[in-house]
Amino acid sequence: MASWPRSNNSFKPNPYQGGAKVHAFGYIRTCRRPATGRLNSGVRQPMTLQRYLKTFLLGALLSFSAFDPAVAEELDPPRIPAAVEHKPLDAFPDGRVITLYVIGHSQCGPSNRPEFFASVRAGSALLAQQAAASGAAFRAVGVAVDWSPNRGLRFIEKLGPLDEIVTGGSWMNSGAAQVVRIPNGSLATPQLIVVETVVTPSQEGIDISAGALHVNVVGSFAIGAWVQEGAPLSRTSSSK
Repeated sequence: MASWPRSNNSFKPNPYQGGAKVHAFGYIRTCRRPATGRLNSGVRQPMTLQRYLKTFLLGALLSFSAFDPAVAEELDPPRIPAAVEHKPLDAFPDGRVITLYVIGHSQCGPSNRPEFFASVRAGSALLAQQAAASGAAFRAVGVAVDWSPNRGLRFIEKLGPLDEIVTGGSWMNSGAAQVVRIPNGSLATPQLIVVETVVTPSQEGIDISAGALHVNVVGSFAIGAWVQEGAPLSRTSSSK
């Protein structure tokens, strides 16, 4: 169980990763925050014959790569196990709390796939079952990194039962801050983060310990695969 740093000054987004990443046949796996700065000074280059041929050959190579069994297996939608939906808390927990952060964007293709919403619902239920079996409480938090709170809210409503919602402010909102605290964290959607804290209520207030990172999975296919495995509480992988 990795320790949860309070701050991380070494986190630097890769300036060469921006927009959406496309796999064979155009399946988009993750949506990344566009890099700051302009690589081409904002000038759109004309489509010359040489560039057209390069684009055509690249598309052909990507299509042929789909015949690779490993690639074809990754593109298949994961089978989501049946599970009872998570029931949000209605009282203060006292002790260990497992919290799932679901991070997405209303305009991100992978964040709006039906398979992703099914994975979130099944993953929440599986995590709630594991937390209960270990004597811990469970919370699910929906995070939309839209600039518009209203647009983000419409996306979050599709995630199923939640204990908390965070929307608006893009990657500056309090839910997205969970990503920035992860060493080498990725500003990509969709993304799941699972942390564990200890909550101690008292007459003076509520004490919440620093969180410990259990899971960080990036990309719709990686999230689906994680759920297929039973949503184990030890995973840090991505589909970039």
